[in-house]
Amino acid sequence: MNIAFSTALALGSGLLLNFLALVPLIVLSYRRSGGFSRARFFGWAAAGFFFVAIWAYTLFPLPDGAYSCHAPIWNPLDSVADVIRLQGEGSSLLANRAFLQLALNVVLFLPLGFLMRALLGLGVLAATAVGFSLSLLIEVTQLTGAFGVFPCAYRFFDTGDLVTNTTGALLGAIVGLLVMRRVHRGAADRLPGDMVEVPVGMTLGRRLFAMVADLTILGLLLIGAGLVTLVLRGVFDVHVTAPLAWIPPTIVAFLLQAISVYAGGVTLGERAVLIRVREADAVAAGARFARRTARLLFGIGGFMLLGLWQFGPILQFLLGVAALVFAFRSEEHRGLGQWMAGSRPVAVEREERAAQVFVPPQRG
Repeated sequence: MNIAFSTALALGSGLLLNFLALVPLIVLSYRRSGGFSRARFFGWAAAGFFFVAIWAYTLFPLPDGAYSCHAPIWNPLDSVADVIRLQGEGSSLLANRAFLQLALNVVLFLPLGFLMRALLGLGVLAATAVGFSLSLLIEVTQLTGAFGVFPCAYRFFDTGDLVTNTTGALLGAIVGLLVMRRVHRGAADRLPGDMVEVPVGMTLGRRLFAMVADLTILGLLLIGAGLVTLVLRGVFDVHVTAPLAWIPPTIVAFLLQAISVYAGGVTLGERAVLIRVREADAVAAGARFARRTARLLFGIGGFMLLGLWQFGPILQFLLGVAALVFAFRSEEHRGLGQWMAGSRPVAVEREERAAQVFVPPQRG
């Protein structure tokens, strides 16, 4: 496989996986921060480009035809020995390929440590652990030939990369700690209060992001099932038919959405972006069940069920168009499902209520 095709495949598949992976992280940021500022948007965009680069760095270029299998490098000091050897041959440090490779492995993971600290608020040790875990995943992917897709490793499993990548994540987390401490100076000195939900205006952006989050849950389950199928086929030589690869995750996603809707009248995506529901008062249990069934079937639940039918994609398209029209045009951006259920969305944000301090009365 040539480099140009490998690069295009890496960018296309990497951007898709990056989108599906970033939505849950953005939801987490949204819930923890009570909103989504421009700075955090660009921060998550930077994180997206980082993970696409890691994805491409891990897998590509793919081998084209015959290739040599690479044995693991278990000594983490081999890269240091290569630097010393090339220096002994009279090479300058900036022209030393081994040194540049070592430095690149450190620099590559600097953004990860910084972003884990700045965006998710992880501590230095936790951010470093994330860096180590991601580096280990990369190395295991290379050691196993992309989990059995290829008969043997076409790239090196190098324990030295684990050390340098983890070091980069550690340094990035320290930089993030120093930068965020200056940004939020004094915030750590506040006494914690109770978190309360405050109603705010329902926006089109919140509605659309809830819809994207619902679709992302389905997408992640389908990709997870696809990876399991790939491992079963490549490692254990177990062949799974196409329907078994996508029907079970679709059913699981539908059941998860059904539990959420019947429990609270909102989908998982709506819960993620803090959308609550206002239903008609004094509604009997049977009527409420019927309303929430309509909410499920004329929303993401119906979209999933249609995907199980042979002619479902056409109706999925029509349902998706109708959902978008109602999201843009309906009052309070209710969406088709809530309009059919006769309910209204209530957008909320979480705020910290100041802790109440009891001051005893003074005598005299």
